[in-house]
Amino acid sequence: APTNHVFTKENDNSCVLKVITRDWSALLTGDIEQSAEAWLVEYQAMALPSTILIAPHHGSKTSSSMAFLRTVAPEMILIPAGYLNRFGFPHRDVLDRYQRLHIPWRIQGEQGAISISSHEGGWVMTSERELRSRYWMRPVMYEG
Repeated sequence: APTNHVFTKENDNSCVLKVITRDWSALLTGDIEQSAEAWLVEYQAMALPSTILIAPHHGSKTSSSMAFLRTVAPEMILIPAGYLNRFGFPHRDVLDRYQRLHIPWRIQGEQGAISISSHEGGWVMTSERELRSRYWMRPVMYEG
């Protein structure tokens, strides 16, 4: 639900949206950082659990707090970060938090466009890299 709360950091005023389908849900977090995450955990905890989490703030080190990740409890995290981007997103500390909680992730800049769709009462993820893979994209296997 919309709030009148205003954060001092502009990133924390990002629109946060939860999309719910019959079979799965996704939490779109924009550029929020840990202060907005803490507010959401305190005041909106019941609305946060989601199947898919779009990583807050592109996976920056100022986002994806443990409390937020535990409250959302996603099955998958999608990170909207470009390949070899100048900011170094996603940050290694954030990936370590995902790993500690055993949450798999995919980085859009490595996968291309990522699609989530309903499938047999659950969800399935596909990426352009998978769908349009070329021989030069596959790892080379050497036999010794």
